[in-house]
Amino acid sequence: MNRPDPTRQSVIHIVLFGLIVLLYVVAIFSTFKPRTSDSGRGELVAFVLTFVGGSAAFMLGYASVVNFGGRISLSLIEFGSRLNGSRHVLEVKQKPQENSRGLVNEASLFYIPALVFVISLALALNVHYLHTTTDITFPPLLSYTLRNALNTLDIFIKPVGIGSLRYSIEIIPIMLLIVALAGVVPSIVLPYLRKFKVTGINSVPFQRNLLLGVVGSMLGLSIVFSLVDIIYGALTGNHPHYYSYALPTLLGFSLHHSLGTYVGRQKAEEMIEKTLRTESGKRVFQGKISIEKLSTNKEQERS
Repeated sequence: MNRPDPTRQSVIHIVLFGLIVLLYVVAIFSTFKPRTSDSGRGELVAFVLTFVGGSAAFMLGYASVVNFGGRISLSLIEFGSRLNGSRHVLEVKQKPQENSRGLVNEASLFYIPALVFVISLALALNVHYLHTTTDITFPPLLSYTLRNALNTLDIFIKPVGIGSLRYSIEIIPIMLLIVALAGVVPSIVLPYLRKFKVTGINSVPFQRNLLLGVVGSMLGLSIVFSLVDIIYGALTGNHPHYYSYALPTLLGFSLHHSLGTYVGRQKAEEMIEKTLRTESGKRVFQGKISIEKLSTNKEQERS
């Protein structure tokens, strides 16, 4: 079996780790300008807290791919297949590194974080719009509760004037929650991209369906316009304060989370393979479909 070059993987990990640290540095020192009176100790503590938050995102990514991708993904796919009447045949590749093409090997370290970041940003912006532009007409108690929840979860209204330490303590747990939610679907999909060949019967392969479905539902015109507005504000220097901290940190957490899923991917693959051998379902099972044999059989039936 062809194995990935460990040197190449190490270089990629080092580059990504350096990018993560750079994002956190930019987030802290562009948002909270160090003052000579306190020697920047508050900013240093905020940087440490941000890095600890990123490490937590790494552990969440590992736990997510092992639990959602390795432990329960087959059950979820079986349930979804019962609803839409489809079947999925999973073929275990004998030489996954050799057979894999396209965005599956080291490239997953780049497009999976991008996917997590985009979904995270979409979730955060949806919460922000619900909080700031939507009139809630529920009964008073429910309306008050929902308003408080949205106010807590809205990372785009936290005032930076409260100080770097308090700001970091308040916003980091919320960002971790957002990234953890955004990483669920990528964690389910990732173990199937390298070692398994998925053939959908009466349906497209489920991993493609999941990605397209989630991304399509999360990305609307409002999200696109918001991204354009943020980018334009950054280029003109008129961007709101949250751009300086929230966006770089959200991207850093997405990278940290995705590194965790990448580390746990092999364990998730092994769990899926073991489940397929011992507990294959009626609609999701291990096997192999030969297109050539199917074509030959059809030609024989016609003749």
